[in-house]
Amino acid sequence: MDQLNVGESNTARAFDANIHLELPDRGLYLVVGRGRSPVTLIKTCGGQSLVRIPDSFTVLAMLPVQTFLAFQKHRDIALVGPVSIDPVRFAQFAQAAGLDPDGDGQIG
Repeated sequence: MDQLNVGESNTARAFDANIHLELPDRGLYLVVGRGRSPVTLIKTCGGQSLVRIPDSFTVLAMLPVQTFLAFQKHRDIALVGPVSIDPVRFAQFAQAAGLDPDGDGQIG
């Protein structure tokens, strides 16, 4: 896991604290390109496009955390943000949508 130093604050200095966060290596993110699809940029920066939303510049992607942080300031990215999926609710949705008719967790 990567570490991200948060920086200094009055509270941290008062307690002589060193604040850092443990970050996972990769995460699931929604990426919206500015005026064009971000698929090529995602691949170039070590990510993987999982779902491309038709007729938009929006992609659900697995990204290294450092790429997510860089995309927040990238001129070709309009929006990037983490996505979390509740596995129970997703399973209920998949079954209701007919994606998992047997209810065994196998979508197909």
